[in-house]
Amino acid sequence: MSEAITLLDTSTEAQVRRVGEILREHKPTTVELRDYWNIMAPAARIYTLRHELGWEIATVPETVRDAFGRPHRGVGRYVLIREGSPV
Repeated sequence: MSEAITLLDTSTEAQVRRVGEILREHKPTTVELRDYWNIMAPAARIYTLRHELGWEIATVPETVRDAFGRPHRGVGRYVLIREGSPV
C-alpha cells in the first residue's frame, strides 16, 4: 500500500480500494484483512469488487488461527484471478 495513513480511512470506498490494492500483491484471509489492514467487513468489500466492479476473486476455505491462537475452520482466503473496473 502507498501510505500507512490510508489505514485510518474507514469509509467503504477506502476499504474497497484497500482490498483491491492488497489483492494485487497478497492472498489475504478474512482474519488478515481485519487484523492487519483495518477492513471490518471483508466479505462485503469482496462482494463489491466482484459484483459491482467485475473483479474475479476466488475464495479458498481454510483453517486459520486468530490472534489468540484459536483455530477457525472455513475462513476464506481471497485470490485475485482477474481485475475488473478500477477502484
